[in-house]
Amino acid sequence: EDRGFRGLVPAGWQELAPANLARGSSATDPAYFVLEAQPVTAAELFSDLAGQLGLDPGLEPRTRAKIGSLMWDLYTIEIQGHPADLALAADGEKAYFVLLISPPDEHTILYDQLFLPAVEAMAGL
Repeated sequence: EDRGFRGLVPAGWQELAPANLARGSSATDPAYFVLEAQPVTAAELFSDLAGQLGLDPGLEPRTRAKIGSLMWDLYTIEIQGHPADLALAADGEKAYFVLLISPPDEHTILYDQLFLPAVEAMAGL
């Protein structure tokens, strides 16, 4: 509520910062999950994320889909050798993103059971 959006976060994961969670099932567990909203355009937010994550600023989304209340650009990327999924949307007031970094052997299950439900639940207040 303090950050102006509602969303879904995984139970039992360690919150490192507001809506930035690490699963931490072991010292080497790469599973990491982020929800965020910023009062910027989707293009501005993508540009910022591309810089932070070392992505090609010209990267095109894998697909575009209406999920929940927003139209999302969905990207499949790699971060530090691990599969990662990024969803980015805007509603005219804010831009939103959901990011999930997964271990390769758990990518599909975390995508289906955490990432997609979180994207669907994400909305402004």
